[in-house]
Amino acid sequence: MQSHLKRAGVRPINNVVDITNYIMLLTAQPLHAFDFDKVAQDGVAHIVVRRPHDGETMTLLDGKQIKPHKDAILICNQAEPIALGGVMGGGNSEVDANTTRVILEAATFDMYNIRRTSMTHGIFTDAVTRFNKGQPAAQLLPVLHKALAMFEELVGAQVASEVVDSHPQTPAPVTVNVSTDFINARLGSSFTADGMAKLLRNVECDVNIRGDELRVGVPFWRTDIEIAEDVVEEVGRLFGFNQLPLELPTRSIRPVAPEPGSALRTNIRQALSRAGANELLTYSFVHGDLLAKVGQDTKHAFKLKNALSPDLQYYRLSLTPSLLDKVHPNVKAGFDRFAVFEAGKTHIVGMNGDEDLPREYERLSLVYADNKPAKDTGAAYFQAKRYLTELLDGLGITYCIEPVDFELTQLIDQLEAAPFDLARSAYIRIDDAVAGFVGELKPTVRQKLKLPVHTAAFELDLQRLLATDRQSSSYQPLSRYPSVSQDISLRVQAGVQYQTVLHELASALQQHQPADVRVEISPLDIYQTETDESVHMTYRVTVVSMERTLQAVQVNQLLDEVAAELTASIGAVRV
Repeated sequence: MQSHLKRAGVRPINNVVDITNYIMLLTAQPLHAFDFDKVAQDGVAHIVVRRPHDGETMTLLDGKQIKPHKDAILICNQAEPIALGGVMGGGNSEVDANTTRVILEAATFDMYNIRRTSMTHGIFTDAVTRFNKGQPAAQLLPVLHKALAMFEELVGAQVASEVVDSHPQTPAPVTVNVSTDFINARLGSSFTADGMAKLLRNVECDVNIRGDELRVGVPFWRTDIEIAEDVVEEVGRLFGFNQLPLELPTRSIRPVAPEPGSALRTNIRQALSRAGANELLTYSFVHGDLLAKVGQDTKHAFKLKNALSPDLQYYRLSLTPSLLDKVHPNVKAGFDRFAVFEAGKTHIVGMNGDEDLPREYERLSLVYADNKPAKDTGAAYFQAKRYLTELLDGLGITYCIEPVDFELTQLIDQLEAAPFDLARSAYIRIDDAVAGFVGELKPTVRQKLKLPVHTAAFELDLQRLLATDRQSSSYQPLSRYPSVSQDISLRVQAGVQYQTVLHELASALQQHQPADVRVEISPLDIYQTETDESVHMTYRVTVVSMERTLQAVQVNQLLDEVAAELTASIGAVRV
């Protein structure tokens, strides 16, 4: 037997260990022998399988002392561990030259647990090599009986006790039902049911044929055959994959329609890039400190058990914090004014989708920062809004930008709006639902993330954009006639919102303009003194006809009609 072990590359040690090693090579089932007298107390041996206690240590056969990780499996007596289950025995139960009585263990363990334990402690043994591939429990008793027979034959040993089996339930035999059409369709073959059955019976599978259906009884040692596709692979392997017909599957050359989500993201990238923004690709994971700095509670975020680094602990709840985290490094690198955007996914604890899996939210975020703004630049809000309107108008989406004058009740809206100063922000309404937010950031967020004062952002729900109806853009020729531009200045009460005035002005112009005329509105100025209770808003109205040259008197008449309409609707006075 020692000669056989040497030829297999195993060093003979003693008769007990050599028999267990021989059985392992013969059956692929590792065995372990404990010295009974070292394990027993008062002549009685109690074997306990448990998890490690806090701070518990043990010494292995190779003399290495370890602190088992919390999920390791320990084989113990009444007092202490005697083996690291499935990996290596303990030095305190080792069989040596003085051993006269042994406890023989044949066991099977969870393959993933053994692999994790081995990797955690850096221990790679012959037992680990076999256990981490999965060993069937049904072979334990036959293997144990074979080992006992070898002990009796080679060393004259006597069995001193009954076999103790602590396995709660023997696994039921695996049976797989599969049809010949299922197998032939995947292999490109034309096997008959009898031909398939013959191949499978050659490897000791129990096959019953009912018409074109095969009922395959899997041998207990074939833990790799569980589903119909495994039977397909087995038939192909036994027949020879090299003998199967080499024929490529047919496919249509008809062009595939673009996926709507991918097409929308492509259009977004093109629109924002044309506007001067730069796309970033950041991690889907963020540090818990970043969530806290922007006012998001980490209890709503999924925490990673095996984070790649301490900076990547949680799934992000929105995209804006990831972009804000990149502003200060770019400012330090010398980029004083820039806009960055990202399209990606977010996740929230408790928000589940199909099959009770965490729902993925498709979001779009843009951050605008200017470390050295000019005096006449205006508020950062309007810079972020410019990117937003450029994007939504280019996509043909109907939307409204309105102040947040209501309480946010939806958790996803609360988390998305957390970094924003709602007094200097607005929400984006699409199809009478909240589709995102645009505005400036809270002073505390700017301070904690070292952001320029002139910083603003917006975040959008891409799924909302995808679901809404979009107007397709069409070509319109330029007019051959010159345009006429005039400014209109309106005085309104301080409580009237800018967006309301702009909306009413556009509606009035659309109502009174002739059919052959096109009108464009450009905001010029908003002015209010500290003591005045009214606000002056100035717009530039550009009018052009497709059929004739307009004169100033015609434009004046149009603006007079519009001014009268605004006075009646919102109390605006033309000045």
